[in-house]
Amino acid sequence: MTKKVVVQDGFYGSASVTKTFPKSYEMLVVANTGSAALTFEVGGIKLELAPGYKFDERVETFNVVKITATDSFLCYVRDEV
Repeated sequence: MTKKVVVQDGFYGSASVTKTFPKSYEMLVVANTGSAALTFEVGGIKLELAPGYKFDERVETFNVVKITATDSFLCYVRDEV
């Protein structure tokens, strides 16, 4: 049987936040929908994301995402089911 990748959880905002998910994930999407750069930390890495850009990758297993932002963004996690 073929597994499907589906969205499991997500959040959005316009200020810094640390989100703890109830389970671990490996697939993360962060989209910077604002006009200022943001940084995010996940799976032991810290990255900066310019306005208008999206990070959509598989990363080391994580259950916490920390976003440092002053403008709008969205974030969601996916999993295979």
